[in-house]
Amino acid sequence: MYSEKHNKESVYKDIHKQIRTGKLAPGDHILEKELCSKYGLSRTPMREVLWNLEKEGLLIPAPKNGYLVRELNLQEIMEIFQAREAVEGMAAYLVSHLRNEDFFNRLKEFREALESLSDDEMQAEGPKLGAQLHTFIIENANNGILFGYYKMLHTLYSLTVNISSQSREIESKSRESHLAIIKAIEDRNGELAEKLMREHLRETCRNIAKVFYPNLIE
Repeated sequence: MYSEKHNKESVYKDIHKQIRTGKLAPGDHILEKELCSKYGLSRTPMREVLWNLEKEGLLIPAPKNGYLVRELNLQEIMEIFQAREAVEGMAAYLVSHLRNEDFFNRLKEFREALESLSDDEMQAEGPKLGAQLHTFIIENANNGILFGYYKMLHTLYSLTVNISSQSREIESKSRESHLAIIKAIEDRNGELAEKLMREHLRETCRNIAKVFYPNLIE
């Protein structure tokens, strides 16, 4: 039970985290009354929390009452990844032209961490390391507009993370792609880094779509 000192901001962050990590899975039913009881929050601030989560695209109104954790359809998944290609492809290009030794030292640490993971470890640690790498690249692209779009897309993409982390094939291919992207950035080859990032996201989209819709994607 949560105490009264928990405000709407902390409740929002907790529910947001549960959706991102898959503890609240797509299709799960959320009731305002139950959340108020769980968190010790009154109805008005709880409604504001739920409205904000709906505005971000993580919740949709349930047919009768409450909310459902949003389930993405195939078109929505494709649109998210198309937008990610544009945003993260450009970010990979931009960081390739940095002259920041600390950035490249940290990039080397990502490469070594990916190379050191066994196949079994990749299943558990790969998604977290990959997400950290993507965020690291966008944060160092020094473009506030790109970063703003990335945050919005990353929130929606979190609805697919629990699915992709269950696939050994997806994580194995992601490691190969991430290592190739890192090498292109280390070589200061911006055009290749952008190309590889776009290809990586396109392939990830296809693999996730195959998990969501196995009868539609060959």
